[in-house]
Amino acid sequence: MSTHAHALSTDATHLIDMLDGVVHEILYNLEVYRPVKNIFKPQRIMGAVVANKCKIKSVAQYIYTSIERAYTCSKSRLHLVLVILNEQQSVLLRFSFNISFDSNANEQVGEEGFKTMFQRLTASLKMHWAECRDGEDPHGFQILFYSDKELAHSTGSHSNALLENDIVKVNTEERLKLEFNDGGGGLGDGGGGASSSSSSSSSSSSSSETSDTNKVYVHRPLPTQNYRGFRMISGITLPPASR
Repeated sequence: MSTHAHALSTDATHLIDMLDGVVHEILYNLEVYRPVKNIFKPQRIMGAVVANKCKIKSVAQYIYTSIERAYTCSKSRLHLVLVILNEQQSVLLRFSFNISFDSNANEQVGEEGFKTMFQRLTASLKMHWAECRDGEDPHGFQILFYSDKELAHSTGSHSNALLENDIVKVNTEERLKLEFNDGGGGLGDGGGGASSSSSSSSSSSSSSETSDTNKVYVHRPLPTQNYRGFRMISGITLPPASR
């Protein structure tokens, strides 16, 4: 699917495939696109494990390209966030994946390692689907990306040279405003996203400059994945209504 696949190591390709499969599984289980039986189709990834993938080409392209670009920008330290949006384009849920590994190592993890991690991660997510569905119906999603370098050198404006392709790169303060906003708008000027009300990717036009700091969001950590120098810390953040 990627035009840059030839420039990536085999492990990097497996990592992108794994995260791509996880994002599709989340969209499928939360029924972001309905009816799921018509819009999602079981597909094999990494040769064996099966993920329920969205058949809407523009959505699938947005997911894969965003993850690939995130990896290209960050390499060995990747911070990826999948936000699920409600009808007003405010965030319902947040899935975070913080990854570190040696990007220069040759086949450090391998296909079998990433298959195992995919299966463990999706199994742990299964324990939380009921809680994640306990709230408003989802109407879209967006993939956010930030790296240690971006957090340290951000100019303070998410609309200024902080976008590459469909990835929103923001500093910590902006990230909090973008990920949980109570006003309308979206998740960053020019940031790519996808709405379940149409079959194409869309761009958010504005973002709320306020956030409700009085709300206590609930974090559900998922099991940490450790394998041959690869480490992934992931979790789900839910608003108070989903407790």
